[in-house]
Amino acid sequence: MAAGVIEMLAGNPVAAESAFRAGYDALAAMDERGFLSTLAVYLSHALYAQQRIDEAEQFAHISREATPPPADVHPEVFIQAALAKIFASRGEHDRAIRLGREAVERADQSDFFIWQADARMDVAEVLRLAARPFDAAAAAEEAFRLYEQKGDVVSARRAREFRDELVVA
Repeated sequence: MAAGVIEMLAGNPVAAESAFRAGYDALAAMDERGFLSTLAVYLSHALYAQQRIDEAEQFAHISREATPPPADVHPEVFIQAALAKIFASRGEHDRAIRLGREAVERADQSDFFIWQADARMDVAEVLRLAARPFDAAAAAEEAFRLYEQKGDVVSARRAREFRDELVVA
C-alpha cells in the first residue's frame, strides 16, 4: 500500500495501480476484508487518474461493499471522493458536488489533515469538471493550507499548481 501511495504522490498512477493491485489481489485471495476496502479505493483513485473511469467506479463499489458497518472514516471519505470524481467526469455535476462536499465534511470529523486536504483536492477536481473554476481554486487553496500545516510539501506544491492553473485560466 505504501508503495502505491508514494507513486501517487510522485504523479505516477500507472506504477501506483501496479502496487495497489498486487496488494488487492493478495488480500482478495486470502478473503481478507479489512485492508481490502482501503486498497480497492486507492486503486479506484489510481484508475481515475488514468481516466479509466468504469474500472475506477468498479473498485469504488468493491471498496464500499468490503467496508464493514459502521463505515470507517478513512475508506468512506475516499470512496465518496472517488465516486464524486467519477460522476463529475460523466457530467453528473450536482450529484458529484454533493458527494464531494459530504466527503469533505466526513474528513473534517477526523483530525487527519492529509485526509481533509485530499478530500478538498478531490472536490477541487469535481468543481473544475463542473466548470466552476473559482470554487475549484478556493478548494485547492484550502487543501494547500492543510498540506502546508501538515508539512506535506509534495501535495502542497501540487495543490498550489492546481490552484494557479485555475486562476490563470
